Amino acid sequence: MRYAETEETVLISGETGTGKELIARLLHDLGPRQKSPFVTVNCAAIPGPLAESELFGSTRGAYTGAVQCRSGLLSRANGGTLFLDEFGELAAEVQSKLLRALELGAYRPVGASREERADVRIVAATNRDLERSVLRGEFRADLYYRINVLQIVAPPLRKHRGDIPLIVGEILGDLLPEGCKVRVTESVMAELLHAPWSGNVRELKNVLRRSLVMSSGGVIERLESIPYPCGGNLAAVRNQCEPAGKLIDALVRNKGRLEAVAQELEVSVRTVQRRLKESGLRLRDFRGV
Repeated sequence: MRYAETEETVLISGETGTGKELIARLLHDLGPRQKSPFVTVNCAAIPGPLAESELFGSTRGAYTGAVQCRSGLLSRANGGTLFLDEFGELAAEVQSKLLRALELGAYRPVGASREERADVRIVAATNRDLERSVLRGEFRADLYYRINVLQIVAPPLRKHRGDIPLIVGEILGDLLPEGCKVRVTESVMAELLHAPWSGNVRELKNVLRRSLVMSSGGVIERLESIPYPCGGNLAAVRNQCEPAGKLIDALVRNKGRLEAVAQELEVSVRTVQRRLKESGLRLRDFRGV
């Protein structure tokens, strides 16, 4: 990945739960800073008055209650990567100071008389439309353009349903003890492929976690608490929320065999191929379902 090999800042955008932190971690692990720290901060969770000291650190006596020197996140990430999650929520009072740190590679801890160097790669993530925030005056334009050198858009899960079988396998591999395996039935996989996933991969992981707890015999035969906005049942989702529902059903039943799918749907092979492309589905992902 070329983005991982550079030192440029990266802005990752996408809906909540699309794996933006995972992308940031990959950029770090595949890059030249992989042996140095990867430090994460949720900008939305830092109160405005504390944001400056949290990022840049502070000296003893810099403010009431500062009884000792405190290193900031930039210092802790020195030589590595600082991941600014929920970047669009960064307190306005520190945006200009972060911009200076990025431009000059230096920052001043709260209460300090001299600057310190910052050898840090910045990767930021947001689920907000920062361009709109800039136009509304809610976010500094110069900081936005300084961060947005390289951009990655994390697509919502519903836009790449063909990856769901692979993602399910990866999630279950992480959740299960080493050496343990669990099988997902055809009907459960079909349901996973149909679900709207408004919470994206995070929501999928939670559903699998609950379903794994309630499963037995090494088989997940039903899903626990899967959300359906169209009336609460799978049939409604297939008929109203997911135009590709019949195609997915045919793909599951026929194990991804193109000719068999076309025959069942009474359409040409080319029509099936076109619908696969439009739906973001791949035949190979259904051959092991």
